[in-house]
Formats: sequence, C-alpha cells, structure tokens
Amino acid sequence: MHARTLLDLRVPTLIAGLAAASAAQDIQLESSRTRFRTSAEILEVSGSDIGLVGVHYDWLEPFEDLSDFYFGVGGYVSVSGHRGGFQAAGFTAGYSKEFVPDFLLDAGVFLGGAGGSGRFAPHPGLAVRPFIGLERAFGVLGVRLEVAAMDIAQTDIEIEDVHVSLGLTSASEILFARERYLDEELPAKALVERTTRTSLRYSRFDPGEGARRRNGQPFTSDVHLLGLGYDYFIGENLFVPFQLHGAVGGDVAGFSTALLGIGGSYPLDREGHFRLEGTLSAGAGGGGGLDTGGGFLVEVKGGIQAAITPNLGLEVSAGYLDFIDGHLDGPQYSAAVTWTTHPLELALDQPRSSLDTLGLSSGDAEIRPIRVFAQNKIYMPPRSALDQSGDPISTANLMGITLEQPLFQDFSVTAGLYTAWSGSIGGYSEGLVGIAYEYFLPENKDHSFLLRAETGAAGGGGVDVGSGLVYTATAGYRYHISERFFAQAEIGKLEADRGSFEAESWQLGFGMNLGRVYRR
Repeated sequence: MHARTLLDLRVPTLIAGLAAASAAQDIQLESSRTRFRTSAEILEVSGSDIGLVGVHYDWLEPFEDLSDFYFGVGGYVSVSGHRGGFQAAGFTAGYSKEFVPDFLLDAGVFLGGAGGSGRFAPHPGLAVRPFIGLERAFGVLGVRLEVAAMDIAQTDIEIEDVHVSLGLTSASEILFARERYLDEELPAKALVERTTRTSLRYSRFDPGEGARRRNGQPFTSDVHLLGLGYDYFIGENLFVPFQLHGAVGGDVAGFSTALLGIGGSYPLDREGHFRLEGTLSAGAGGGGGLDTGGGFLVEVKGGIQAAITPNLGLEVSAGYLDFIDGHLDGPQYSAAVTWTTHPLELALDQPRSSLDTLGLSSGDAEIRPIRVFAQNKIYMPPRSALDQSGDPISTANLMGITLEQPLFQDFSVTAGLYTAWSGSIGGYSEGLVGIAYEYFLPENKDHSFLLRAETGAAGGGGVDVGSGLVYTATAGYRYHISERFFAQAEIGKLEADRGSFEAESWQLGFGMNLGRVYRR
C-alpha cells in the first residue's frame, strides 16, 4: 500500500481518537464549603439545670451573592439533669464573618420543634434560639464561645433565657458533580475513594430488672426499635458510626435514641465477604415515659457483616445499652440490611480553584444523584381524634427534612425526620423511611408528579400512636426551578398502626438536586 494511502487512513483515525478522549472529560466538580458544629450548654428550667448538646451541619455558601450567610440543619438533646428525652430539631440561619485572620464573628437564630418527656410533653413546641458567637479557627478545626437564649413558645415552663455555650467546629464540603465539557482531567492523586455504609435496622432492647417508668412503676417489656445508621470509614478498618432509633413496639411510643461513636471492621476471610465489627458509641435518648435520667447513654456492640453483593449486605449484632444516670439498661439485639458505596472526595491538598478547568472522564467516573428537601407538614386530624388525655387534637405544623436516593428508572428510597412546632402536639416527632415514584411529563421535564409511601416510628406530644409504628401515603407535584433547585407540594394521610391517631396532611417543600461522583 502506498505511503499516501496509509497517511490518509491514519490521520482521520488519530483525529477521531483525540476527539473522543477530549469529549470524555465531561464531569465537573464544584466544592461548596460546609461545617459540622457542636455545642454544650446548661439551661435552667423551672429551677433545675439540664445539660444540652447540639449538633448541626451548616452550608456556608448557599448563594454567591450572600457568601457570609449560611443555613444549617440540626438540633439539641438533653444529656444531664432530670429531663431525659428533651429534644429540639430544626433549622438555623446565620451570618459568619472573618474580621481578623482566623477569628470569626458568628450570629444567627435556630428555629425548631421542641418537646420531650416530663413537663415538656404536653406543650406546643416552637423553639427559638438566637445566638452570637466568637470562633477561633485552627486549620480545619475551630473552637467557639456563644452567648445564646432559648425560648419555647406557648409554654408555662420557666426557662432561664440567656446563657453561655461552648462548642467545636470541623470544616467539610459538599462536592457537587454535573455533566459539563472541560479541557483537562484531574490527576489521580487529587481524588480519594471513601467507603460509606447506610443501614436500615431492627432492634430489640431488653431492659434489666431495675428499669422503671418516670412515675416509678417497674418496666418489664421489651422495646422494639426501627432505626437508620450511617457509617463513614476513615480508614480500611476504622469508621465513625451514626445511628438514630425510634420505638415501634413495647408501649413506649416516642422513645428514641441518637448515637455517635467509633468502630472497627476486620475481615474474617480472604475475600472480605464476612467481617467482624465492633462499636463504642455515646449519645442521648428518652421519651416514652421511661426513666432515662438526664438522657446520656453509652452503647457497646459487636456483630458480623456479610456481603451479598459488592453493595448489599446483612448484619447481625448484639450489645449493651446503658443510660448512665437513669433507671434503664440492658442487652440489645439487632439485624440490619446495609448498602455500601464508594464515593470520590477531593484530597485536602487539591486546590479547589482548579475545578473551573479540570474535570473527570465519564469513562472513569459516573454521577449518582441524591435529593434533599425541607418541608412543612400540616396535619389536620378529624374531630374525633383525641390525645392520650382525652382532649381534642388541633391542626398542627411539623418541620423536617427528607433525603431521596434514586434507585432505578423513576423509583427512589426516602428517609425523613419531622417534629411538631405548633398545635397541641408539641414534642411529637417521627422518623420515616419509604419509597417514591416520580413521573416526568414527556414534553416538559420541568414538571413531575410524585407518589410516596412511608413507614416508621412516631410518638410524643400525647398523641395516641399505639406502639409507635405509623404509615403515610402522599401524592404531589414537583416543579424543577433549575438544574439544582426544585419546589414541591403534596397531600396525603397518616395512620397509626395500633393507635387511634390519623390525619390528613398538606406538605410544602423546597429542595436541591445533588450529584455525587463514583468510580466506574
């Protein structure tokens, strides 16, 4: 074959190969600053002190034109005193400004639903907590001092408003991913592959002989709990577990726990199909009329993880739960279904400014969406609905947040937390898991319709939800404002599995489409 003929064949092939390689650079990453914020404070309530611990996650730069403002989600739980089970959950809006290097002035307000056990239980629960603070940054960590006030609306409980709070912060980030053509690819060392694991868990807690209710009566029933867990691996064998549980059996509706700890995971076989794991956790809990003292608890647990597929797994475990200054402790047994993923994160030393021009090849990575939305629910019970004291239940508002993870086609799994902030059910809260179906209009992808079914644990506020297990079903409409933001409205109904409580629901929400990036 002549040399000219060979050249004619090779040049177009070379050009096509270069074009294909260039076109593959079509995943752009965008880093947005966030932080974890914790606090510890003493609140004087009706002449006695209770210790509160707060945990929040703040989005520091939600809009380019408002770079010093932030929004957060989180809450407060009691860990000392005599009001175990007191909790407040909601949202924060604030302003944070560095006025000299490494020193920040921080001011804002927390709004949420509050309630719990004891005298808090029958009261409506809009909690308002304005604060002003000073933070000193030490790299990615920070220490802060706040002057804050706590007020719970429509209650006759006397609360000492102004108090001092001490806290810690840890810098983090949200890593958005979107499809977009870029010129160059990020170097391999710029990315770190993490392991995360989400679990849906059923537990049985067997209180010991000394367990009792708040009225002093012995408590001898087993407590059945439904919970969600999230494990973040910080090494091959070390992880940080976070767990939330709520009662769905045992006549203690409204009892819940929240735990954070440290765990170890070690393979039992060469392929790693079976792993021996153990955790040590601390947290807070209460409600359901149980005597948990101030609410502080510790848990030690061990178990076996078995991998069914690279993502899907099963777990069985046993442990011991102890409310340190309460009359409640005993063994706990649980089984869980787990889902493991390996998202990519940016290395700490990778310049975030380079993300304007550097991206990822779609041949090496993929985007998996996740949605998060905040909602206000309006529950409208029938006139026949009565609380545990026999009084009518009025229309109530709940605020909360839901995560929605697409699975396949237009189906998603959901997990949400909600708490009442107005009406006659202050202290009522619910944790729900479910499945959703979203149908997009063929001619206009800005509009879609939703069907959602959920179940989970609920209780508090004197609401008769029996064992605590509830079911919800909703239908709604979602308007996609932009590539990232959407608004939605839903109508539906909630019913308790064994209790008499039921209500129609109207829901309005606002959410975000997030994209996480994974290796193919």
